[in-house]
Amino acid sequence: MKKRTTTTTTTSSTSTTKKTVAIFVALFIFFLIDQITLLSISLWSPIKESKTSQGNHIEELKPKQNKAPPKTDFSAKFQPIKCDNSHFRYNICFLNSTTVLKPTVSTLFLVEPTESSPTQIVKVRPYPRKWETNIMSRIKELTLTTAPFDTQCEVHHNSPALVFSTGGYTGNVFHDFNEGFIPLFITIQSTFPDQNPILVIANCQEWWLNRYAELIRQFTPYPIINLDTENTTHCFTFATVGLISHGYMTIDPKLIPQSDTFYTFRTLLGNSYLPTKYHISQSIKPRLVLVSRKGGVGRVIRNQAEVVEVAEQSGFEVVLFEPNKHTCMSNAYGLINSSHAMFGVHGAALTHLLFLRPGSVFIQVVPIGTVWLSETCYANPAKDMGLEYMEYKIRVQESSLVEKYGTDHLVLKDPKAVANKEFANTKNIYLKGQDVILDLGRVEKYLRKAYKKNKYNARANDFQSVRRMIKLSSISSSSSADSRTGPGKQVEQRERDIIKEVQVSSQAIKCDRTHNRYDICFLNGSTVLDPIISTLFLVEPTVSKPQMLKVRPYPRKWENDIMSMIKELTLTTAPPNTHCEVHHNSPALVISTGGYTGNVFHDFTDGFVPLFVTIRSIYPNQNPVLVIANCRNWWLTRYAELIRKFTPFPIINLDTEKTTHCFTSATIGFISHGYMTIDPKLIPHSDTFLTFRSLLGNAYLHNNYHISQSLKPRLVLVSRTGDVGRVIRNQAEVMKVAEQTGFEVVLFEPTPYTSMSDAYGLVNSSHAMLGVHGAALTHFLFLRPGSVFVQVVPIGIDWLAETCFGNPARHMGIEYIEYKIRVQESSLVEKYGIDHLVLRDPKAVVNKEFANTKNIYLKGQDVILDLDRVRKYLRKTYTKAKKFMVKED
Repeated sequence: MKKRTTTTTTTSSTSTTKKTVAIFVALFIFFLIDQITLLSISLWSPIKESKTSQGNHIEELKPKQNKAPPKTDFSAKFQPIKCDNSHFRYNICFLNSTTVLKPTVSTLFLVEPTESSPTQIVKVRPYPRKWETNIMSRIKELTLTTAPFDTQCEVHHNSPALVFSTGGYTGNVFHDFNEGFIPLFITIQSTFPDQNPILVIANCQEWWLNRYAELIRQFTPYPIINLDTENTTHCFTFATVGLISHGYMTIDPKLIPQSDTFYTFRTLLGNSYLPTKYHISQSIKPRLVLVSRKGGVGRVIRNQAEVVEVAEQSGFEVVLFEPNKHTCMSNAYGLINSSHAMFGVHGAALTHLLFLRPGSVFIQVVPIGTVWLSETCYANPAKDMGLEYMEYKIRVQESSLVEKYGTDHLVLKDPKAVANKEFANTKNIYLKGQDVILDLGRVEKYLRKAYKKNKYNARANDFQSVRRMIKLSSISSSSSADSRTGPGKQVEQRERDIIKEVQVSSQAIKCDRTHNRYDICFLNGSTVLDPIISTLFLVEPTVSKPQMLKVRPYPRKWENDIMSMIKELTLTTAPPNTHCEVHHNSPALVISTGGYTGNVFHDFTDGFVPLFVTIRSIYPNQNPVLVIANCRNWWLTRYAELIRKFTPFPIINLDTEKTTHCFTSATIGFISHGYMTIDPKLIPHSDTFLTFRSLLGNAYLHNNYHISQSLKPRLVLVSRTGDVGRVIRNQAEVMKVAEQTGFEVVLFEPTPYTSMSDAYGLVNSSHAMLGVHGAALTHFLFLRPGSVFVQVVPIGIDWLAETCFGNPARHMGIEYIEYKIRVQESSLVEKYGIDHLVLRDPKAVVNKEFANTKNIYLKGQDVILDLDRVRKYLRKTYTKAKKFMVKED
């Protein structure tokens, strides 16, 4: 890489001396401006730094107003490395071009800054508690510089880096989120809203990586770079150093471009941990999680056993929860997410309130002297999350401090005055030095109120869920009209007709059988699945007339031979003859992966694309449990990473499952918009093929096995060999022409055993793809928007080529090029002669019988490409690919 020299070399030239003086004067002026700015900010800030610093976890006084922090205008500064040091909690720096990380010296080098300027050297500790000197002294100091570097990149990344520290108070679950995951969420949503950064972590401990592995994967698909152990030099497209914090357990939507809230963060937690079923309850009572504290840690409920008894008498199923550093976060989420209320004394363990579902109840017991801490750390985020928050402020008689100080001591009469003298008083007296002995009469009143809130919210949520399912089912099932239905107005009228039919229908089980491709049915209430007899029972239907329906949940219903191989399911309102063994707080989506599954094209056109459409149409804000008929273990293994993007829950294999399951509702069947089609007009949130492509990226982007260091654009040549039809007989010559054109060429011949992750790694990191029409071209879905896709179209399959690959490629934003072979390039000439109807009028041959397409034009035809034509197409492809390559770099 090009090295730059600094501008500080001494010279005897008068003009150079004047320039040097001018530069120093300018720097001095900028220094004064920065100092004045920082002074004004310090006067503005409503938060004052504590006088003490040793061992303090929270060292701010209560803010007078919640003002937005000042925004820094970087455009006025001439430095290539731009830092914002104006915030009380954090500093953040931006290296806005190619950045080299040399971890052995903890230094990031900005390569070729956009303006000629003196060499910059900036020091930063990327942890958001910058007011605590003792803590910050333990955070690794990083150097950011524009100085020339004396090392070569060993690993090139096509992504930016986000560099931060997990030192400080990491290990305390409150601080793991308050200074860690919440600022990380804010920073990524603010700085990388449409990108996946690579996380580079200082003060990174292996136990932290292991404990939070599932959550970390939601922030980045890439492996973590541990700055403490890494010795390899890395290059990134740019880098951000530091985390943005909005305050204690705070996400301010006004300060994030897409107005993300605590709801969004809670959804991310759900995506991380929802797969666990460990704590699913079979009790009809609401569950209360009582957060327990033991030993000499302070804030222990001394009469905890009696409090548990009162809670049980109030109607709760009570579970004691005493987490520690070794508690599995997934199991903690499983317990709390499936519970209905949480009760505990103020302390770090209450951070697990983040795992409660919106609408559940959170009761915080507030000891004497901790009112502001309790409000700031847990009450505010609980309200922001949509929890029913209840605050139990203890009375003087309920505090153990009475035993030590007496009721008339200043510690109990005016805790605010005691705390304001020194923060150590709060820590030593009110946090570590105080237990509680709760008034059981008061506790009973609070718990009865919490019980009523829980029962009311449970009924309200169930009612809203049913209403939402009826509405969405009627809209989605009607709106998925096949493309053959007719003009748009006819489709819209049909949608209105079906909605009306559903609304006035007296049937409890609602099915839409109006589509050419699929049937879909809805059980809009509690549903029992008996897998042994392949039957779903709708419990307590709203009508008395019994129903029994049959359905095969696979979207090729016009093909009788294929549909006869799909498991037939029974849907009924008859009473179930079995009891639930597993209760789910989620709906079921029941589908089949039979039919043509195993052919990668059909795996997507009859599987994952309709699955995407169905979930986006019916469950846009929910995670369904997938119940799969005709489910093969190899399919589950091959597509495991992709399946996890559709549901966080374990798959229920209807062919092998013996356990009875209960769901809040159920949908049976897929919605299909057509071959490899996603019609945004028929999906509530107008999702497109680009949305589906993003989902594929989230599933497979962690694989960087095939990242190329070549300066040439890469062309993936999809190869076919053997007696399968559509083989390029002169493939070696075509490959040579491609290389002469300027491509790095990689042959790709996928099989049913090809790793999808490796395939994604190759195709996603390439710039062009070329291949003859066939199932393997489905891998074009892994191309990045803007890359080039050349489909070679043999004689007689124009419609198939356009429908299966041409249309979806354009919808994905790919540069699509169609190479229609000429008669002389088809092997059919050898068998039929150039004047045969097979070559003169393939449309007429195809229209007679579809088997002709399959036997003559697909299986019976190879291609011998005209190398001069190929060269012209490849030159055009190269120009587009090179343009894309430059743009991406």
